[in-house]
Amino acid sequence: MEPSEIQPIARSGDVASGSRAAETELSPRTARTLAVGYTCNNQCCMCLVEGLRGTRPPMDWDTYRRHVDAAAADPRVDRLVLSGAESTLEPDFLRRAEYTRDSGGFRHIRVQSNGRRFADAKFTRAAREAGIDEFYISVRAHDAALDASITGRDKNFPELLAGLENIRAAGGTLLTCTAVFERNVHHLTAIAELVLGFEPARVEFYNFVPVSPQQQPLLAPLAAIEPALQGALDRVAARRTEAAATWFPRCILGPHDNAFVPDLPETAIDEAFWCAFPRFYCFFGRACAWYGQCQGLSEAYIERFGWEVGRLRPRERSQAANVDAAPNGEPAAGPAGSRWLELLRGPDGEPLQRTSLWSLEAVTKRGREVRYRFLLPNGDRYELVLAPRDDGCRRHAQTAGFNVTLVPVGATRPRLINRLLFTLLPIVSRNDDGRLRLD
Repeated sequence: MEPSEIQPIARSGDVASGSRAAETELSPRTARTLAVGYTCNNQCCMCLVEGLRGTRPPMDWDTYRRHVDAAAADPRVDRLVLSGAESTLEPDFLRRAEYTRDSGGFRHIRVQSNGRRFADAKFTRAAREAGIDEFYISVRAHDAALDASITGRDKNFPELLAGLENIRAAGGTLLTCTAVFERNVHHLTAIAELVLGFEPARVEFYNFVPVSPQQQPLLAPLAAIEPALQGALDRVAARRTEAAATWFPRCILGPHDNAFVPDLPETAIDEAFWCAFPRFYCFFGRACAWYGQCQGLSEAYIERFGWEVGRLRPRERSQAANVDAAPNGEPAAGPAGSRWLELLRGPDGEPLQRTSLWSLEAVTKRGREVRYRFLLPNGDRYELVLAPRDDGCRRHAQTAGFNVTLVPVGATRPRLINRLLFTLLPIVSRNDDGRLRLD
């Protein structure tokens, strides 16, 4: 199971895909994915359905038909994806594809696979004849030794290569995806070179997400991911091939921001999968203009490597979005905002708008957020953002009544963010008795 076949945050949605809208992209509005079975001929260390593999029965025929018929009747849906652990191992795989084809409701039928069964040229041709026109193939390594250490099978790599060649020969649209994790992060450019040789329509990389505590050591840090991923995307761009990047913080993609995939299609899969899938968070949260489409980092990543405040680069909102007026038309730092200045007072009640560490430039209020903009002696600017306290929404700091976030403004690098946050936080905490509300 790969990320373009699942949606981690919501089962379905209608989030605009921003700068990407390619023919091969799975849109939450136009695609449906069905996990048809949980059998696999590999034992990948980074498998996203590790807990389901070999323990669940396949989707029964009647259920499959109901899903296909419902999707075919939806005028918005034009693509159906056959997924699972390894969907091609299901005995009725070709029958399912034929039923989907004969429904007449889809422009494209895609299969997600490790590629091994397509080493059989006859099977590949049969899949094409049954209606499969898109082949979404997992490529984890650039050589046999690394591949075997990941998949647990010596046969996977040679059969994968044969499958990729047979797909090309059969006239199918090839798309590849690569999980990025500790074992292969330094080989992404070599992996890109390998798959580009088979003329794929799209090359996708996705940030590995652990679904069990045993998988957590497989995580790679952003310090390794960022340069490796950008190097691989450089190579894909040089070949004018479409690229995609999923589950990475958007801000680490650099010049390849157009590869960012923000949302994925609705998926029919065993409910146990969603129970094991971690949540995503970002240190900067709504203070970043990309928040929402970009969810940041997985809970497991944060537990291991921290919030990465020195590496993530939040996108600044426009001035119009950041600064709002009070209902009477006055800035929130005026009479309408004076009550918020009470949170910046010392133990004796003295105002702390100016200290040796900062000068408070403005207090602005927009909806259910209040922002304090501070100018530091070195010219850096930061905003302290208060939002209503939500214990179910993970943040790096809280007071009695607020979730607290600190973000750099403009070109400011977040090198002083921890020092400033942990200076400001005790002040706000001491003055916040929970009665001052943003509701």
